[in-house]
Amino acid sequence: MTKAEIIGLTWDCIDFDNGMIVVAKTLCYLPNNGDAVYEFHLPKTKAGKRKIPMSKKVKEMLLEQKRWHDNVAKSYKAVPGFEDLVFTSKTNHPLNATNIKDSINYLIARINLENPDIEFEHFAPHCLRHTFATNCIEKGMRPKTLQKILGHNSLQMTMDLYCHVHDEVLKEEMAAIIEMV
Repeated sequence: MTKAEIIGLTWDCIDFDNGMIVVAKTLCYLPNNGDAVYEFHLPKTKAGKRKIPMSKKVKEMLLEQKRWHDNVAKSYKAVPGFEDLVFTSKTNHPLNATNIKDSINYLIARINLENPDIEFEHFAPHCLRHTFATNCIEKGMRPKTLQKILGHNSLQMTMDLYCHVHDEVLKEEMAAIIEMV
């Protein structure tokens, strides 16, 4: 899912019984002279509206998130119109791209502090989407399945922009071909 799809996720889009996440909207933050203005928008393309199967681990994490959110909602009133968001701040406000980037930067700084021998490099949240796509292909997911999960209209976009080949995979594939020849 994209950042805007994740922060726009509402509880009515989580189907725990059937193990599906319905992507039906995005949440956009629009700066307005220092005031936060949030709006739900439709996905950019027809393919962007989709259902994504959730793994057992994702289901567990979402149930944990539901418990956390219910506790936060007891102490902090949600912004009107955004009461049903899955992911909010600790004061029950909608999230935006800066919140996510700051959280990632905090985790990276903590990792680097606890592991001074290595340097964990900074990355943009969208890199997680690319990594997911690459790993799916490397683990054998059919490209058309990945296209549907990512919400792309074209398989070419999925393969050209989101799937990268690691050097180790190149070596393995070449070795397999040499064995066959």
